[in-house]
Amino acid sequence: MSSPSDCEVETAESGQPSPTMEHIVFETTLSRHKSSHVFRVSIDGQTYLLKVYRKRIRRHYDHSDREIDPFTCESSAYRRLAEGGLCDEGIVPRFYGIITDINPSHIPHLSAFTNDGHPVNAILLEYVSGLRPFDFTMFNKQRMDGFYAALHKIHRLGILHGDIELRHMQMQPSSGRILWIDFDHAQTFVPDSIPSDWLRRFEDEKRYLDCFMEDLDLDCQEGHGNRTQKWL
Repeated sequence: MSSPSDCEVETAESGQPSPTMEHIVFETTLSRHKSSHVFRVSIDGQTYLLKVYRKRIRRHYDHSDREIDPFTCESSAYRRLAEGGLCDEGIVPRFYGIITDINPSHIPHLSAFTNDGHPVNAILLEYVSGLRPFDFTMFNKQRMDGFYAALHKIHRLGILHGDIELRHMQMQPSSGRILWIDFDHAQTFVPDSIPSDWLRRFEDEKRYLDCFMEDLDLDCQEGHGNRTQKWL
């Protein structure tokens, strides 16, 4: 039986922490979903976000032209985001690397994964404190333009977010920083070779954002969140 130290580690860039499980201290669980659990963790006293994924097995009814495994979707997107400089810009969290083939039976915080019958994978990201979903109380034109510009840059790298929702548009009120998060449905393409049938989906994401912003603007003017509540 393998131990936590048997897992495979890939660090995003030199000079960044090497995210081995034996050095990670679990502090708190931030969220639990069917496909993943998210934790605030620390390494050598520094705080990070660790997202651990349940493996998604392809079924006969799954579309063959898209990636369906959440870990593969998100890790592929973050590699491209980091290479393209968007992590450094701050419009997505910084990406510190991946950990694969983790045996959850050795880690109490991962006990929910032990009955899956196979190892799990994880990514290590920047922990941004105080993040809140973008809502009408935060809305202004500068921030709206910031989200549009950020999505344009993400698309320009060949990344389709795949799950455009207000809950994935976050803001840190203390700094005014805005971020796109949660790329576990993302599809990552070579930018100049995106299949024509997928180009329409990139346009669809822009239209979804148009709808969000129109509703946010109206809710802001009227002082309530009646329209945008349905998007959260």
